[in-house]
Order: sequence, then C-alpha cells, then structure tokens
Amino acid sequence: MEIRLHKNAGTTPAIRLELQASTLPTKVLAAQYNLSPLTVRVMP
Repeated sequence: MEIRLHKNAGTTPAIRLELQASTLPTKVLAAQYNLSPLTVRVMP
C-alpha cells in the first residue's frame, strides 16, 4: 500500500501507532518525535 503524506505531515501511520501504544509522558514523546504536545495528545 502506497502512503501519500502531506508535505508538512509530522507523523506517519507507523508513528501514530507508536504514540498510541506508548506509556511515556506527552512531553517526552513530543520531544522524541519533534512534534508539539498537542499533536501527540490528539492522536486517535
């Protein structure tokens, strides 16, 4: 399956799965993936 990402996309489906499965604090995940804490918090 080919995935087309927006040129400004900060996450991929694989990264979103990692964020959802992680037990690390939001701040740590945001720093690790170079995302804003809000982006990490609203991952479905």
